[in-house]
Amino acid sequence: MTITEDRLSNALVAAVRDALIEGHRIDVPGLGTFGVRHVPSKVERADDDSSVMIPPRDVVEFNATSD
Repeated sequence: MTITEDRLSNALVAAVRDALIEGHRIDVPGLGTFGVRHVPSKVERADDDSSVMIPPRDVVEFNATSD
């Protein structure tokens, strides 16, 4: 069985995604670090001065390695 670049990249992305979902941090030497940051809910004002609730969410962050 030959592993194509497409299958390899899909497997790598799936492995990183699964690790981030489980709360792990991913360090890629020479590139940087992937991690997940939780953003709590908040209330913002809309243009018509009404209140809008922004739900909590998790965001993926990337910090590049400084050389």
